[in-house]
Amino acid sequence: MQANPSTPNVQLSSLAEITYRAFQWGKNTFGLAHKAFSSRALGLMEDFWLSTSGQPSRFRPQIKVTEQTLKIVRDRYEQLLMVDWQDAEQGYYPQGL
Repeated sequence: MQANPSTPNVQLSSLAEITYRAFQWGKNTFGLAHKAFSSRALGLMEDFWLSTSGQPSRFRPQIKVTEQTLKIVRDRYEQLLMVDWQDAEQGYYPQGL
């Protein structure tokens, strides 16, 4: 993608940063969904195997996560993304995907 000479680099940098953040959040969401799905599928297979072998199912307690904990995790993730983006801008590694 070529930049128009009249387009300031700040706008391109901002667009690239927004794209980077959206891509990283998408990967994060996909990874979490994949882990939840695979854990659930494994649990169902284990329950099926235990029920066919005559053994009782295991109790799996569910852990509730508070909104405060989620906010802390999101804030720390945003800080990590900001530092990661700054490292890319300083040339530690390429910005390109």
